[in-house]
Amino acid sequence: MAALQAHEIEYLQEATARSRSDLRGRRYTFVAIAATFTPLVGWTLALAWFVAVLISSEVVGPALQKRSHAFPTPRHWLAVEAAYLAINQTLIGAIGLAAALRGGLWGVVGAQFLLFCLALLITSTARRSVVYYYAAITPTLAYLVFLACFGFTLTADPGGPIVLLVGTIFLIVHTQQVASANRTTAIKLVQARAEAEASTAEAEASTAAKSAFVAMVSHELRTPISGILAGAEELGRAASDAASRSNAALVTQSARMMRLLLNDLLDLSKLEAGRMDVETIAFDLRQTLLDTLRFWRPEVRRGNLVLKLEGARHIPQWVMGDPTRLRQILNNLFSNALKFTVRGGLILRVGLRDDGSSQAQVVLELCDTGSGMSEEQVGRLFSAFEQLGASTARAHGGTGLGLHISREFARLMGGDLVASSTLGHGSTFRITLPLHAAEPPATAEAPVDDARPRGIRLLVVDDHQVNRQAFALMLQPFCDELVCVPDGEGALTTLAVERFDLVLMDIQMPGIGGVEAIRRLRSTPGPNQGTAVIALTGSASPADAATYAEAGANAMVIKPVEARELLGEIDRVLGEGSAQDDAPPKAVRA
Repeated sequence: MAALQAHEIEYLQEATARSRSDLRGRRYTFVAIAATFTPLVGWTLALAWFVAVLISSEVVGPALQKRSHAFPTPRHWLAVEAAYLAINQTLIGAIGLAAALRGGLWGVVGAQFLLFCLALLITSTARRSVVYYYAAITPTLAYLVFLACFGFTLTADPGGPIVLLVGTIFLIVHTQQVASANRTTAIKLVQARAEAEASTAEAEASTAAKSAFVAMVSHELRTPISGILAGAEELGRAASDAASRSNAALVTQSARMMRLLLNDLLDLSKLEAGRMDVETIAFDLRQTLLDTLRFWRPEVRRGNLVLKLEGARHIPQWVMGDPTRLRQILNNLFSNALKFTVRGGLILRVGLRDDGSSQAQVVLELCDTGSGMSEEQVGRLFSAFEQLGASTARAHGGTGLGLHISREFARLMGGDLVASSTLGHGSTFRITLPLHAAEPPATAEAPVDDARPRGIRLLVVDDHQVNRQAFALMLQPFCDELVCVPDGEGALTTLAVERFDLVLMDIQMPGIGGVEAIRRLRSTPGPNQGTAVIALTGSASPADAATYAEAGANAMVIKPVEARELLGEIDRVLGEGSAQDDAPPKAVRA
């Protein structure tokens, strides 16, 4: 009941607004009532009643509603509004009382009919508001009981008054039943709303806890993976024999597989939480497709397969979309196709489809000559953690997330990913995306190939010793001096007194985090206020990128970090100088 009382103001406002919604209809009703009862009460009394009711309903009531905020507490307004409703309803029913007193038995019958109608109207208007119902119905029911009793004084035959009294009793019982049902509904509604709010709060808390756990696991797992990659690359570079280089390459390949599995799990978590973002930028679609084919061509050749690209010249070169997510979708599809294709090859067909809308759709079809799938297998192909069978997991590994995530990415980009297949005759995966044609940017960045920054002083800020050692292995051969500090506070202290050419700043650190450290560096005059900063992070959504850019980062590199990507990004940032760009920093998925 306490919950219901808390919502009574809302319900009362609802009811009063409903009763005042049809101004013209209410006026016509008052005119009809006055005209009907004029023969019984006289035109003077009928006119006076009409004016009084009109002023009460259309002047006093709305004014009271508008000044509800002026009362000391909501309870005061409820009390005053209830008193007004009782007085107003008493005034409306007064013409029936006058008709009964002046018109005899027929006046009583007419008044009873009017009051019956008013009672039903009050019950339907009040709905969930207990205050509205009891305030308005009480004078109406009092009039009905009085008229039923008054009827016995007007005739010696008690039959007619008894009928009126029984009808009044039935009306009272009926209105009470309807009011009780309305109250029950209101209570259930309040309880349901409270349960829904509690459930929503619990779900939000659970999602927040899950997101925090995923972020923590991501940060902790990326750290050792970065160390493995850096150590394996250094071992491979220093190895003098083929066997050692082969072992180092095996370690690197295993670490990269761990990184891919981690990225899939993190992407799935973000998709389930509704926190996955896609960006819309101008990018070279043809070059993206060529780069993808170039990446997979060595794998295709090792399997003695054929790889073809068809129709690329028929699509726009520059389009608006998310190139990172598109590459991720294509890489997942190529990886999946190569698992099941042992002879023949793969064809990537590209084209446009006009679906009748103002913009054509870009259609990418990857066709393979693999083992194919049955209808039942195609039906569960895009389910999370699903694989075609236990033998597939044993033979090819993986989590079964790639295709599920790829479809979700395609849908986030406004398109879709579907599959068709015939058992024993290969499969076709079709991506449909609204990649609208765009103008090429004024300047295009030249790709960096095996960049090697030299002759620089570099500061690495990371709270993990493994990461600091990994960066030292990667960067010491190419720097004049490399300084490592474990936290944001130490970084700001060092940057205040020593000049550096570049800062690598970890984002997630205890105490002063990376974003806050970058903000303080940019806002405090000193030798490094304009020094280029690269953010090192495992969170690389467009919103995150915008946050890093707003803080003052020149770029970001996504952990786990590989030497080639990091060195290339360092070369790019240093080549651009220390000027800050308003656009979000470029992400390099290492």
